[in-house]
Amino acid sequence: MVVTTTNEPTVLVIDSEADRATTLKNMIEFLDTPAVAVAGVDEWQSIAEQICVSAVFLGSGLNADTAGVISRQLQQQLPDIPVVVVDEHHDRNT
Repeated sequence: MVVTTTNEPTVLVIDSEADRATTLKNMIEFLDTPAVAVAGVDEWQSIAEQICVSAVFLGSGLNADTAGVISRQLQQQLPDIPVVVVDEHHDRNT
């Protein structure tokens, strides 16, 4: 993903699946959050360095181990930024 360096507060969506990340990005933008960037597992750190990260969403496409590693890295690099872990809930009755 190409990201322009910006000082505008930006929500960063990290997911291993591009389609899922884009869907989450669209949902966040629908909530009137204009600046949302999408990153894959291997590129999120370089993208985070180019933007003013205001929050991070870890998509449900990440496995628990990967989400844990990224979460720990975020705590070290951006300790004051909220991190939301998106988890899919599957109703076993349907």
